[in-house]
Amino acid sequence: MTHGIHERQGTALISPAMGVPARVYRRLSEALASGASAQSGFEVGVVARRGVEGGSPRPARAVDWSYEDEADDLAEAIAAARARTGGPVLVIGHSLGAQLAALAAQRSDHRPDGIVAIGASVPWFRHYGRRAVPFAALAASVRPVTAVVGHWPRQGFAGPTPRTLMRQWARMVLTGRPPFDLDGSIRVRALLVRLGDDELVTDQAAAAYEAAFSRDVVTRWTYDESCCPAGGDATHLGWSRAPEVVARRIAEWWTSGPGAVVTGEMREDAPESG
Repeated sequence: MTHGIHERQGTALISPAMGVPARVYRRLSEALASGASAQSGFEVGVVARRGVEGGSPRPARAVDWSYEDEADDLAEAIAAARARTGGPVLVIGHSLGAQLAALAAQRSDHRPDGIVAIGASVPWFRHYGRRAVPFAALAASVRPVTAVVGHWPRQGFAGPTPRTLMRQWARMVLTGRPPFDLDGSIRVRALLVRLGDDELVTDQAAAAYEAAFSRDVVTRWTYDESCCPAGGDATHLGWSRAPEVVARRIAEWWTSGPGAVVTGEMREDAPESG
């Protein structure tokens, strides 16, 4: 489903997190479409995860796909939106959806005009301190479980998920090597949003993801409890329940141009050194 209004800023495509249905982003879609802070809104669509929505084939031994396949789905959606409207296309990726945005930006001719990455990471187990051992054990269980079941089951973390994609995720956890390059080669303008109470992403894991982008195209912002509206929080999924502040920040960043600094509750983080 697509939301839109007259004099749109462009198209915003939401790329969901692993195993998360499109309906979770309904309020974000509405906030982006309606506009904020006197800005016009976006035409908004959700590029749903394969196997999650009704009518989509579920992962099984005979139904399998990879990160690259889902990145191709995203690239096709970008191309279709650009052909339909003739305007710019912004991808808003959440968690795995942000990883797919990075992959699409590096390997496709249909790159977005901008990327917003929310709760994004390279979840290498060594980034997780005391949680490293159980996290690595979870990743190590992926290959034998998917060998027996044919996919990663619903009873497990983020299931049901296809065998190949889940094995790619597990390899990233165990080795720190994601399916995209961490070489600063992405020159698409990017807003990288860290969540202040993210229970799944550490600062080190977030910084590892950010290494995929050229520093001169990046704006960083931390959405924490000081920014949250009533009923909102800054956890990995909870931010989506009251996303109006996030939507407003996206709109202001998108229209401000590279290098702009927004003060007050929309403050930017300083670029990291290293």
